[in-house]
Order: sequence, then structure tokens, then C-alpha cells
Amino acid sequence: QYSTLDLVNVALAMAFACDVKVQLGDEIRRFADIRSFGSLLAAAEERFGLLRPWLEYADADGELVRVSSTPELRDCVAAAASAGRVCAKLIALPAVAEGDWQILDSDGRGAEESPQKPHDEEFDSTLKFCVNGKQLVLENPHPAKTLAEFLRVDLRLTGTKVACGEGGCGACTVLGSCGDGSSPVAFNSCLRPLCSMDGWSITTVEGLKKQGTACCSAAASGEEAYHPVQRKLAQGNGVQCGYCSPGWVMTMYSLLERVSSSAEGQALTPEEIEQQFDGNLCRCTGYRAILQSFHGFASGGATEPEERHRSAEQCSQSRVQLPEDQKALHRYASPDGELQWYSVYTMDQLSKLLGSRATQQPWLVCSSTGIRGVMKYYEGDMGPAALPQLPRLAVDISGLPEVRTPPAVKQVAAGAVLTIGAAVSISRLIEALQFRGCSASKVLAEHLSRVAGKQVRNVGSWAGNLGLARARPRFVSDIAASLAALGADLSVFRATGSTAVASRQPCDLREEVAVEDFLAEGLEPKHADTTLVLSGTIPLPEEDDGVSLRLFRCYKTAWRHANSHSLVNGCFLITVDSKLQTCQAARLFFGGLCGGLLRASKAEAAAIGKSIADEAFYSAAVAGLAEDIATAGGLTKDANCTATYRLSLAKAHLFRLHLALQEKLGKLPALCASALSPFATSSSRPALKAAQSYAVSSAEAPVSEAVAKLTAIMSASGEAVYPSDRFADSPNTLHGAFVISDRAHCKLLSLDPTYALACPGVVDVLTAADVLPGKTLQFDEPLFFAAGQVVPCEGAGLAFVLAESAAQASAAASKVRLSWASSGFTPITSLAAARQRSSIVGAAERDAALAQLDEAGGLRRRGLPLSRACFGISQQLLDEEAEVQKREVDLSRGSMLHQVQGQVKTGGQLHFYMEPQTTLARPT
Repeated sequence: QYSTLDLVNVALAMAFACDVKVQLGDEIRRFADIRSFGSLLAAAEERFGLLRPWLEYADADGELVRVSSTPELRDCVAAAASAGRVCAKLIALPAVAEGDWQILDSDGRGAEESPQKPHDEEFDSTLKFCVNGKQLVLENPHPAKTLAEFLRVDLRLTGTKVACGEGGCGACTVLGSCGDGSSPVAFNSCLRPLCSMDGWSITTVEGLKKQGTACCSAAASGEEAYHPVQRKLAQGNGVQCGYCSPGWVMTMYSLLERVSSSAEGQALTPEEIEQQFDGNLCRCTGYRAILQSFHGFASGGATEPEERHRSAEQCSQSRVQLPEDQKALHRYASPDGELQWYSVYTMDQLSKLLGSRATQQPWLVCSSTGIRGVMKYYEGDMGPAALPQLPRLAVDISGLPEVRTPPAVKQVAAGAVLTIGAAVSISRLIEALQFRGCSASKVLAEHLSRVAGKQVRNVGSWAGNLGLARARPRFVSDIAASLAALGADLSVFRATGSTAVASRQPCDLREEVAVEDFLAEGLEPKHADTTLVLSGTIPLPEEDDGVSLRLFRCYKTAWRHANSHSLVNGCFLITVDSKLQTCQAARLFFGGLCGGLLRASKAEAAAIGKSIADEAFYSAAVAGLAEDIATAGGLTKDANCTATYRLSLAKAHLFRLHLALQEKLGKLPALCASALSPFATSSSRPALKAAQSYAVSSAEAPVSEAVAKLTAIMSASGEAVYPSDRFADSPNTLHGAFVISDRAHCKLLSLDPTYALACPGVVDVLTAADVLPGKTLQFDEPLFFAAGQVVPCEGAGLAFVLAESAAQASAAASKVRLSWASSGFTPITSLAAARQRSSIVGAAERDAALAQLDEAGGLRRRGLPLSRACFGISQQLLDEEAEVQKREVDLSRGSMLHQVQGQVKTGGQLHFYMEPQTTLARPT
């Protein structure tokens, strides 16, 4: 988070650029939660209209100094403004030759030697990869384009769907291998930047179908042309709307590929099949039919053995080996140069690149799953609907040999140590842990298997997860807490600027740092330099050495058991004196309490020496945790759950730890045993078993006979065309995105589309002024609300952005500037609020309101209420609730040992549908 001085300097620079007077107070409050200078500069550019791409100002000596409008502006203005040297006006200049600019040093003078940008001839701007067995060569792809967008828009492979757009549903799943000999894996193409695919081989759902001699020696026709996975899903009634089906098919296909390419040639079980799908969602079919369809690929299933593993033979050409020419530094840039992507393959390339970008903060990426996935939820006060903030300078380090060290286990006196490269995926880390027999590795593997979904774990690196937690402390990282509890160390490479990098060898810039220290450094300005994790060393202690007992436990509470972020996690390593049954040492880490990873050092100190056999250990740890929270500044605010609830979760995690210790010592009370019973995890859950029967009347046959949906195979193969796919029919189709209200019953003062119209690819922004007179929705609700009107609800239409692509339209919609005024009305959105305001609706009033609605043509979808009664609650509902409470009290009187009183509140649930709501309009 930047200081007030930084904000003032930026505001001054913007003011000089526009020659306007700036009121700093409100703007500082507005920018207070922006943590990256790129986001700060972008917001300031929008507010003050910074002229680009070049600026010039005169210093105190009257000399003109040119700077670019990116981070160099901050350095120059900060140095000159603090010395009072900045003139009152900045002048926009035309574009100048590359390298023709000057950077000021710390005392405001021109530097003798400015770091030069590497020459273009040192770069390779081509991207080479394969899709469905066909090699593609792209020249300078756009850094903002995803693989999913390229597949759907450029290649017209619309079988790959995009639903959530953040790696949570699996509709965009494709299969890929990076050419290093590793087995292909399923991953989310909506998260993957196209620029990161150099050297990869990709298979989409369209690539599974036999295509004449492309994948087999003879052409196939009819249903036999489809892959067995596609056929089984269709024949097993696992397809309804079909929008999610291609993603399920690709996930199952990836499992068959992995098994067929493994040396063991293992036979699959139904349980193993079901464990692959925690990253796939379905919103209409139901999971029974889908999973039972895929059970046929298990050993003993209905599918023939030769079909179960036909995938490797059928599409072997999909994994074309690309030439080994990736040693050159790769660079891709947007046409305006605002977004740049570099792919480095040696430490020397990385050092030189960082040295030449000493004043521009790069974002080091590996798989880049977090940028479009979860990071947008932790950008200051930005809400879930906010678009991801793409880094202006991204450096892909996944090709460095130093970060690709495969997992290796070394035995030590106290157990084992696992060494692993930073770019190794979370899935490969889990596999390495599962081959270890000790308790700690099993606990850690189970904990990591609840991180994200299978597709994200397949490509997301464990160190990238730590990097996200370092950059966004509000992100509750399960990997960070568990590795910190084990005492894991990181080998890091630090680049502090061009001088340090140029004068020292890369190996001289490495050092060892503990995981908790690495995360804490992200909060300190002195460590704002580029830090690259090269590898990690994870201790895996033996549980019992005959003298001491070491217990490692990880606990996590989330909204869902799988593919969900932690609300609060707790990871603990306790050493117990087996003879005295007292705590010898403790490492207690929590996430989700104080805005970052919390090491409960006071709780650790309080627990040491306490007896495990009774409540002394737990009581001391809870008391110490309260002190740790107070020292850290208290519990942070969280819009998802209260501080009281999160504290209760932390105490519950400690209580489960206490019970686990008692269980190991044989001291666990029988009444508490159920508290240690784990939820049925994906690895321990039995396979689904179900049966269905249909009553068939021979007299009505074939009408009453069960048949597969006729269009199911089209959905399973990706051939079905949905409205959201129809853009492929016309190359001149424009894409639209709504600008909607984010508040209810407020007056819209103004709507300014200026910044949206200036975005790349935007054609127009339609507002209420563009709607023909008399054209409204049902019940006279306007299509767009205009300035001066009271907007009745969240989600009401305000404007419509037209652009050349869906991504451009969505990005521009977020740039439309809205200003609001309160209407003084507070809507009633809960039973508690209705009671508090005595808004109780009698039966007669309710019936009259419903009759009025019926006369108007039915219930309103989202418009203004027709009467005050619509905002109230029914007296009948209150009476029924009171009667239920009375019956419960009567039934329980005298029959229970204890009575527990409290409140449970459930909020509203967002409806998550897979297929986007899409309309296609053609001019006549």
C-alpha cells in the first residue's frame, strides 16, 4: 500500500498533465486501497486524463526532461516534486524514437547512463504450438488474449466453452503437454494466457473425433467416429443442456491418457475416476448420470478394454514434437505497448531483462492461473464482479531449468526432506507426497488436494500460490500455512536493480528464506524488488521416534468442501514428550484472521510445557492466540463472514488439534471422538452407486422406451452450437456488454462513457438517449435508466457497450463513469429488517397486492413495487414460524440433557448457470 506522498506525487503529475486544479483529499481516500502502482496509475489516468505516450517538463535549471507515462513518471516526479523543481505544466509530445528518453536519478539530475531497452533483434516474437495435431505459428500474439479466446474466436473451435471465466466450472477444459516428456494434463483454457503456450501441444474436444487419416488409418463414419468417452456420456444420459459436457469429456479423456502413458498401466477404479472431477460443475443433468457413464472405463466396467485406452492410439499425432528452438528470449506486446509479455529460458536472460527494466516492476508468472482466477477478489475493495487487472509487464519464468527441478526426497535423522522446483505443479507435489509413507506427507497431500480444482492444480505451481499470498495478503493460502507449519525454506533469487544484476552473477543473488518470512517481506517497502522463488525444501518429520511424538495437522473451513477458498485455516506442528505427555515445541499458523499469514508465537509459547492429557494445552493456546491477534492489530473485516465467526473457527481448529493429540496418547474422551471424524473427502468417499428403472408398456412401445437424447452426442463432441457460439457464423459480429447498476434505489446523477469509448475495439456506447421513444420492457420498465432517474435495483440496465470482441466490451463496460445520489429509501431485504420496521403485511393487503399484480400480467421480474405491501412480510408467515418454535419447545421439554440456544442465518445464493445468456441480432 502506497504512502500519502506517493499519492500526492501522482496526483500532482496528473494535474500538471492536464493543467487542472486537483483536490487531493477525496482522491487519496479513493486510492487508499490500491496496492499496485499500475492500478494506481490507471485509476489516476482515468480521473485526470493523463496525456500519453510521452511527457516533458522543465526542471529548476530550465532543462527539458522527457519521461514515459508509465512507472518512470512516478520516479521522476517524486524526485523532482520533493525538491520543488516541477514546473506547473507538462506538455504532451508526439511519439519519439525508442530509447530517446531520460531518467532522473535520486537527486533530480539526469543519469549519466540510462538503462537501455534490449534491441528488438534479441527477441523472438513468434509463438509455436500445436492444436489437435496441427502446428501453428503466430506472430506477436496479444498478451491479454487467453487460450480459450484464441480457440473459440480465431480457430472457431467453439466446443471449448467459457462459463465462469475464472477456472471454477471446467467448461473450458482442454488437454495439454509442454513438450518436456511429461504426461498431458487437463487445464482451464480460460485462465491460460495464449503467450504462455509456446512449445505446447493442445487437444480440444473436437480433436477426439476421428478425422479420416489425421488420427487413424481409416476414416470412420456415424457414431463410431466419436471417441468412447463422448459416446459413453451421451448413451448414459449424462447430457442435458450440454454446455458443460465438453469439459467433462476432456477431464475423463485426460485421465485415460495419463493411465495409458504410465509405466504401470494401472487399471482404474470407480473411486479414482470420480476423484478427477472436483474442477467440473454441472447445473442441470445431475452428477449421477455423468459419473455412472464414466464408470464404464473402470476395470470391470461395461466398456471394452481396447476402447478404454484408445485415446493414446487415436490422437497420438496431437502431441507433435516441436523443434528445440526456445532458447531465445521471447517477447510479445500489445499494439500500444501497454502490455508486454516476456518468456525467459536462462537466468542470464532474466537478469538482463530485469536490469533493463529497473524502473518498471515486472510480474513474474508461471502458469498465470491466479491473475484471471482469484486475484481480482483481493484487489483492494474491488468486488467479485471486477475484471482482472492484467500486469503491464509479465515475465514467464516457467522455462527456467532452475525452477523445474523434479521432486526429490532425501532421508534425514528426523524423517525426510522433500526438495522441489518452484514451477512444479501442485498436482505433481501431491503425487510426490503420496509416495511417502509418513503421516506428515499424507496430511499435507490431503490438505493440498483441497486447493482449487483438479485443472488448476495440474498446471498451477505451488510457489505461484505463495507469490499470490505475498502480493495479496488477504488471500488465504492453504499452501502457505501448511508449508510454514512444517518449517519449509525457499531458495530465492533477488533482483534489486540494474546495478546489482549487472555486477553480480545470478548465483550470487540467491539466498534461503523461511516461508513465513517470504510472505512478510511482501508488506515491507524495502522488499518491493523482484524476488523469484527457485525451489523449496519441505521437512517431513517422522511421527514417533520413541522419545518424542510429532503431530502435523491441517484444518480448513470453506463454503464448500472442494474447489473453495478457505475462510479460516489452521496448520500446526506439535512435538510432545511421550513420557511426560507435555508439549515440547509448537508451530501454529492461521490464515484468514488478520489479513495475512499469522504465526501465533504467543500461543506457541503459552502451550509449551502444558499437559496434553487435559485441557491445559488448549486453554493456554486459546489465551495466547487472543494476544497474537491483538498484537497483529485485531481481526480484519471480511464481507463474507463476521470476525466473531472466524475467531470461533480458529478456536475450533485448535480444539481439533487438542483432541488429535489426546487420541495419539490414548486419552481421547469417548464423547469427543466424533469431533475428529473427517468429512468424506474425495480420496476417501466411496464410489457412487445407484439404479434406475423405467416402467415400459409394450402396448405403447416405442413411446415408453428409454432412449438416449438424440442431440446428446453433438453436445458431448462439441459440435452443438449455442447462441454464445454463433459469433463464429459472421466475421463482422460486434459483441456487447451491459453496464449495470451496483446499488438499489439510488438516483443516477450522471453517466460518462468517455473512457469506455477510448478503449481499444470499442465501436459505440448505447444509453437511454439511443432508445426509441415508447420502447420499454414489461410493465413500462425502461431498457436503460437515464441520468436523473431513480434506479430501483442492482443489476438494472444503464448502458450497452459495443466492441469488436467480448473481452473488449467487458473491459470497456467497467470504464463507464457513474455518479450517484442516495434516494433516502432503504429497501427491506430480510425478515429481521421487516420486523424492525414493523412492515407486516396482513392477509387482505397481501391478497389485494397479488390481485393487482395478476391484473398487470404477472409478477414483476425486477421492477419497482406496485405497493408497499410487496416490501413487507406476511403475518401468516410469522404465525407459522411461532407455531413451529412452540412445537419444538414442547417436544424437547424434559427429554434433553442440555439445551443450546443460538441463531443461524443463511443469506441469498447467487444462481450460477453454465450457459451465458446470449442474444444474437442480425440486421434485416
